[in-house]
Amino acid sequence: NMVASQVTFQKVEEIMAVRCMAKNDLRTVSRELKLVAPTLRSELTVAAAVLVLLVIVIIALIVLVIIWKQKPRYEIRWRVIESISPDGHEYIYVDPMQLPYDSRWEFPRDGLVLGRILGSGAFGKVVEGTAYGLSQSQPVMKV
Repeated sequence: NMVASQVTFQKVEEIMAVRCMAKNDLRTVSRELKLVAPTLRSELTVAAAVLVLLVIVIIALIVLVIIWKQKPRYEIRWRVIESISPDGHEYIYVDPMQLPYDSRWEFPRDGLVLGRILGSGAFGKVVEGTAYGLSQSQPVMKV
């Protein structure tokens, strides 16, 4: 024994629940279906896509802010600048990258042993050091 029936809806404009029920002397069985209008389904798809895109943009902004904060906030860009201060002193700032390179002035880092701190101030620390192999005449030199 099989009974079939059909229900036709003229227009589904929003989410609608339909319950199908079969009943006899022994038991009752029912199933519930949710009907979603095709336009509503496409609206939900667009809303979900916009939400995912928004989350991606927010994550990208957070990553960019983190990367930006890890970089130094300023970069020293030296140029040859001559200026006279209000107190009459003349200052010249030189870009170190513009100076000629001379390998004779280079010294390997592993040839330098740092010692005790002699002092410190606004521009850093002054540290005593020992240079090994700086010159031929003096194999060990305090610097």
